[in-house]
Amino acid sequence: PPPPPPPPRVRGVSPMPAAPRHIAVEGPPGAGKSLVATRLAELMGARAVLEPQGANPFLEHFLRDKRKYAFQTQVFYLLARHQQLQDLIQGDLFSGGTVTDYLFERERIFAALTLSKDEQSLYERIYQVVRERVPRPDLVIYLQARPDVLYARLRRRGQTHPPAPALRELEEMTDVYNDFFFHYQATPLLVVNTNDVNLADDEEEVRQLALEAMRARAGARHYIPRMHSQR
Repeated sequence: PPPPPPPPRVRGVSPMPAAPRHIAVEGPPGAGKSLVATRLAELMGARAVLEPQGANPFLEHFLRDKRKYAFQTQVFYLLARHQQLQDLIQGDLFSGGTVTDYLFERERIFAALTLSKDEQSLYERIYQVVRERVPRPDLVIYLQARPDVLYARLRRRGQTHPPAPALRELEEMTDVYNDFFFHYQATPLLVVNTNDVNLADDEEEVRQLALEAMRARAGARHYIPRMHSQR
């Protein structure tokens, strides 16, 4: 028998888009990635998966001598995140919806900041091997903010271990992040300007962001949260 006809569409009413099954929230330190990812997952009935917090055996050495221990530190983080994503695939945990507070490609951003030219070349070869079976998100949300805004938020947070980046380091990080996402085309991208609204402290703004994420389409889009005073 022929297939049944599609249900009639009501004039002027668009069907609700399906929620992305895998959303990755990204941004430099101070952007509020983990809190935003956790609250987005709660609002969307998804699972929040935060970056691995296991001790990096090279981190303490890196904090004392960044040049000497940068390569070991970055490779450890790369493999730890790869293993976490592999575990999610094997457990079929993406099927119910997942929000992560990192994009796997983020490690290339930090590698560009910390590794020498030769180390970065070797790191890239390792990255190309392990990325083959890494799942691609349905949507990436980039929390963007100026370095001075991020620095002020980190100071209020009082982060001591690992120590919060200095303002100059944040300036370098935001430059690399902005350049990376300016050229990013692998998945739909939602760039969120958080200069005036700290999403980590504003549940209503996160709710609005969840609605915006539901409307995600191919390509890059920019979104500026509304401030309470403007409503």
